[in-house]
Amino acid sequence: MKHSVDRILTTHAGSLPRPPDLLELVNSGDSAAFDQGSNTQRLRFAVSEIVRRQAELGIDVIDDGEYGKPSFVSYINERLGGYEVDTRAGPRNSGKPLARAAPFRSFMHSPVRPRPTPT
Repeated sequence: MKHSVDRILTTHAGSLPRPPDLLELVNSGDSAAFDQGSNTQRLRFAVSEIVRRQAELGIDVIDDGEYGKPSFVSYINERLGGYEVDTRAGPRNSGKPLARAAPFRSFMHSPVRPRPTPT
């Protein structure tokens, strides 16, 4: 495991925005879409690109952006029993996250500056 005593390592949690063609495959509802020939190659290329991009930005703990997973809910439902989607549930936290972020607006809109690559 990567660790540092000099600084806090950076990473992200959750999925990263997918390229439009991968998003189309995910939205098709076909859970085996990525298992088909050209789709598998496209997924591998997209993952290599997002990994490269994270490295360029100086992310310390890099992952695949969860590109091959259709969604957290379907990923869990396909692998674990006892879960079901509550279709009665409405939107959660509508507007609240933005209100809580208001004090940090200048930070949220500041430009990202990649760290120099250590030599």
